[in-house]
Amino acid sequence: GAETYTFDLGSTTGLTRMEFASGTIDTNTVVIDSYTSGTTIQLGTTIAAAVQEFGGSLDVNMVNSAGTADELNVRLQDTEDGVLGDIDAAGIETTNLVLTTDATNHNVNLAGIAPTLGSTGTINISGGVSTDGITVTAVAAGVTTIDASTLSGTFTLSDRGSAAMTITGGTAADSLRME
Repeated sequence: GAETYTFDLGSTTGLTRMEFASGTIDTNTVVIDSYTSGTTIQLGTTIAAAVQEFGGSLDVNMVNSAGTADELNVRLQDTEDGVLGDIDAAGIETTNLVLTTDATNHNVNLAGIAPTLGSTGTINISGGVSTDGITVTAVAAGVTTIDASTLSGTFTLSDRGSAAMTITGGTAADSLRME
């Protein structure tokens, strides 16, 4: 069944990456408290030479989200094909999504990654392989830039706010929602 796992990074030092998998049956929620941008969160992992999927939600709470240059680093290895993953993090101005070279199409809702009030947000999408890609189903109103210029696969933006945005696609046949 669905479970929630909470990790508080307030007392950690030297942590550079956290990897999460939920298997092919469960939909889990991972909550990370006291996050700093020096840590990359990886959804999907490899255990004993077998790729393990992550399906579910990721909720990230910054150590201090009041700044205007906060960064969230997420590596997408294997998210469940066809299943919408939800990533939430308040006070994030730059979100870096890096796709690995695993054969997976990622489907994520980024509406919960919002910049600090009065700031603007940027989403950078990179990596991947030409035969796969990422669908972003929604972004927060404060996001004004999406840069997928170094993405190898397809980029689909299926919904977005009505604010002016700069959107740069990748090298594949992208599908962008215009307002």
